[in-house]
Amino acid sequence: MPSIGEKIREIRLQRGMTQSDLGEGLVSSSMISQIEADRTRPSYPLLTALANRLGMPVEYFLDDLGDKFTLQAYLRLGEYFVRRQQPARAVETLQAAPTPETPGLMRQDYLLSFAQAWRSVGNTQQATACLEELREHALRAQDQRLLFHVRKEAGRLEYDMGNLDGAMHEWRKALELGEQLAQEDPPVPVTLRADLGELCLSLYTLHAQRGEWSAAISVLQRGAELCREFPRLHDVADALVNEARSVIDHDAVRAKDAVDRALALLDGLRLAELYVALQTRLSQHGHGPEPDAWNHAARATVAAAPGPFLDAELFRVERLLQAGEIDEALRRLQRCAGILEDYAKEPDVYPRWVETYRIRIEAARAMAEYRKGEVERAVDRMLGVAEALQRQNSAREAAAALAQVMMWYTEQGREDLVEGVSQRIETLLDATTRPA
Repeated sequence: MPSIGEKIREIRLQRGMTQSDLGEGLVSSSMISQIEADRTRPSYPLLTALANRLGMPVEYFLDDLGDKFTLQAYLRLGEYFVRRQQPARAVETLQAAPTPETPGLMRQDYLLSFAQAWRSVGNTQQATACLEELREHALRAQDQRLLFHVRKEAGRLEYDMGNLDGAMHEWRKALELGEQLAQEDPPVPVTLRADLGELCLSLYTLHAQRGEWSAAISVLQRGAELCREFPRLHDVADALVNEARSVIDHDAVRAKDAVDRALALLDGLRLAELYVALQTRLSQHGHGPEPDAWNHAARATVAAAPGPFLDAELFRVERLLQAGEIDEALRRLQRCAGILEDYAKEPDVYPRWVETYRIRIEAARAMAEYRKGEVERAVDRMLGVAEALQRQNSAREAAAALAQVMMWYTEQGREDLVEGVSQRIETLLDATTRPA
């Protein structure tokens, strides 16, 4: 079924009207172009005015809204589950959605959501197929916004597959495109700032892995500049409202979406604040312990997706260990473990995601314990890390953990144990190079 934009374009061409003719006195020709390409949805008053100008009843353009809203609801559900690290539920939700067969914005969103979900469950073949179709369309239509999202997601896919050069290429191109979009679309949408901030963090990780510290710091500074206005959730809500106010006269759909997001954010904050207020008063009457307001507030901000917080804390732990601040490193690791275990109790959480962070925390604990002189405990913990990585079929990472144990044995003069660990490493690495 044709979309609203496709119907408007078809009738406009039948009437022999240009986009400027149709939009005169209502909106710009570029806005008509966006509506016809389904990049934005006209408000009901604007759609009524356009229908009158085209000599058509407004109902003609509204016939497909029911199906579209159903699909949009499924897409947003899929996006929610991906962000909550529940990709299996995202795949299940998207598979239940009505499939948009005709080209357009809805199919683009559908394929992009599926690409993210497939990647998150480790199905790289399906994710690649979705991204290839999207890339072909973006290049053919010169759709820079779509190409930005394709390159951003393709970089994640390349990174997950271990192709760091491919990830670097895609993310650099995505950052260039995103910064161009930011220049063309003032004010910069809050969601675009978030996307660019994530890109900067991803590029920083790659540069750091390569030891390219000048480039790493540069891209980190760029990301911090993009996100410096949002240290608190209230600031994010304010930015969304300011965005809405600046576009409300020419893009009512974008304005409404921004305000809806701001109000949802405030509703969430209100409930989190009420929990602390109510529990505090109950504790004053002898019912339960008094909640730690600051700790609860911190956990509330990372509960939806604790990955970025854990990444930042583990990076900080690495620096603390280098500086010899072992006790502080262990304290932070204990906090990381607590947040992760709280998150792991939630229904439908993705087990591999939780286990990956659990392994990283355990490896950091082993490093801290060794530096504290607790050699046997550190060795036992790192051997456990190696076994956990083997269970995840991460042979190279498991070999790296064993190499750390072998180094510790050497430092402790336990040459009698080095040979056994060395053989385990060789076995693991041989398995990775053996033809399937």
